[in-house]
Amino acid sequence: MNQLFSEQDKTAAYAARNRLWWIFGGASFAWAAACAAVFVFRYSVGYGWAMFLNIALTALYGGFVLFFFSIKFKLTHSFIKMLKGFDKGLREERVGFFTEYDMTPSVKDGVNCYTLVTGENYNKHGEQAERRIMVECTRTPPDFQAGDRLHYYTHANFLVEYEVYPRHY
Repeated sequence: MNQLFSEQDKTAAYAARNRLWWIFGGASFAWAAACAAVFVFRYSVGYGWAMFLNIALTALYGGFVLFFFSIKFKLTHSFIKMLKGFDKGLREERVGFFTEYDMTPSVKDGVNCYTLVTGENYNKHGEQAERRIMVECTRTPPDFQAGDRLHYYTHANFLVEYEVYPRHY
């Protein structure tokens, strides 16, 4: 079985989240130090300028916090939640036939992904159902050919492991 995610991916994601917390802490400390400096030197700068500097610093810090937590931290946190779910959650084992890749970017549970489309036989008459499986965007798409028979595991509709069965002509 080919795994898409390894323990190195999980440790790298945790390291990235810790690095982001350190960046946030450094920015918060710099903002607090600048506001304290404005407070200490408010009489030498002038009350009007001190208030203007304090408001400007707080507005810049607020913009940084909104950007940081809505984009950078949210993506990393969602990726870590997805990786944690692979260990704790239920896996579905399926066998299907590869149809195509849908490379239009989509977001599922806060994680950017593209779609792998498979056909599955779901009843005794051999009727096929189309199933869309999400593959995380930073992974290179596995090299499947149309009609390849796949044995794969998913968790919350994310591809976790796969194996390509040999073709019998």
